[in-house]
Amino acid sequence: MHFRDTAVYVYWEFYDRLWNYVHEEENSQKLDDLWIFYEDNKAMLNKAFGRGQNLFSLKEGDGLFFSASEEQYPETLALHTNEYLYVQFSLSKILDQIREYSDTTKRIFKATGMISFHNGFVELAYRELCSCIFDAGFIQSRIAGNLSGDTDSCYSNYREYEEELHSYYCKVVSLSEILKYTDKEIKQVEDRIRREFPDTSWEKIPSILADKRKKEFAQFLEKSYPAEKVKEILRLFADRSHDRQIKEMVSQDASVPTIYEYIVGIAWYYFSGKRIDLLGSYNLTLSADFEPLVHAGGGQGDIVIYEKDKVVMLEATLMNANSQKRGEWEPVLRHSINLKVEEETAKTGREVTSFFIADRFDYNTINIWKAIAAVPLQSTVERDKFTDNVVIMPVCSEELCSLMDQPREYDAMIARVHELFEGDKVRFDIDWRDKFMKKVIDDRPGGLC
Repeated sequence: MHFRDTAVYVYWEFYDRLWNYVHEEENSQKLDDLWIFYEDNKAMLNKAFGRGQNLFSLKEGDGLFFSASEEQYPETLALHTNEYLYVQFSLSKILDQIREYSDTTKRIFKATGMISFHNGFVELAYRELCSCIFDAGFIQSRIAGNLSGDTDSCYSNYREYEEELHSYYCKVVSLSEILKYTDKEIKQVEDRIRREFPDTSWEKIPSILADKRKKEFAQFLEKSYPAEKVKEILRLFADRSHDRQIKEMVSQDASVPTIYEYIVGIAWYYFSGKRIDLLGSYNLTLSADFEPLVHAGGGQGDIVIYEKDKVVMLEATLMNANSQKRGEWEPVLRHSINLKVEEETAKTGREVTSFFIADRFDYNTINIWKAIAAVPLQSTVERDKFTDNVVIMPVCSEELCSLMDQPREYDAMIARVHELFEGDKVRFDIDWRDKFMKKVIDDRPGGLC
């Protein structure tokens, strides 16, 4: 990398031009040179010397001002240029590190699903349950030791916790062991939980909390993602130049493909008449504030919706038509086959339907999917199991917007999809290839080679 492309060069060039303007005979050319260089490297210089804000402003008729102090060059700071820049650089570096680490910490906390940052306020998503288990002072004394002693003692306690191999931080142990709860203290926690959830068995508490979260999620969708807003966002995905706008409307923490999965799920929620358990159907990771974070893993569908009589899987992609055969043909088919085999093995009796959601389609891909509905297909998880009638129905984003206005047609539409795929079945012999090759070889003079 050339020296001129480095941050060091930018810092030095800025310093040199600033020094010349401050300490040499003032003229408009030096000011112009300094200002032009600052404007060309504004982001880097603001981060290095301006604490993330505009480093200085040019006030017509008054000269150059540092925005942070409103002190003017060259009269006031000519004798303290180096000192001022050093202090600015040090403070900017510290604040930048705080922003960087705090952002990482915030993302980690949000990924746990237990901590909410809604509207800038930090709170526990399951505070009723957590309040029965955790006590800040108690945890601090048990893990980090007594912090009321001298500084060296406190540092030693923290160092032992963070660095020593025998510390709790470096072991995989149970929560009660980490907190060093005695049997008596565990009983006290249980009593507090019973008071928080009276007349409820232990087994029902997770479902009570899950129902509470589902209701909170439904309220969140009503407030943050009404149907018209969801349609507006869905239509933005057609042009990738809208990516920044999409992230501003939904979440800065998630990638645009992840946001697409998230919005497709909400659109399907409205299409179903708000009856599906969308929160439990997402395979992508949500924060405690119900914001999307990370897309679904490669081994499962994006959204899998379980109901009493049916299972619907949604696979959403922003891949363009030219990339779909390479990037989506195999995983979508694999997920659909494995889900259907799983349901048939468990003998649930539920009908399985996959929907492939994209802005545009590769026609070879969707035509192949239509054709394979009549072909016996092998599970990639249990190789001895096969299924047929695998239904993968493509639906584009604009069509999904229209379906949102037809919740009464939800069940009928899925039934019509199966009629479409199963209407012209051709029964395949699963052993057709082996039988054909065996016949060819057996009929060959001399038999097998």
